[in-house]
Amino acid sequence: MARTTTMTVHLSGVLSDFVAANVGETGSYKNVSEYIEDLIRRDKERA
Repeated sequence: MARTTTMTVHLSGVLSDFVAANVGETGSYKNVSEYIEDLIRRDKERA
């Protein structure tokens, strides 16, 4: 069974606004967790 980890991330206004634009009804992701998970997966594939 996969382990789940909770993390807290603090973002500046500009980065927070960018994330918000990519999440929810206006964005490509349902929530922030989904967005971050996708970013990490893509980075892992690139590495």
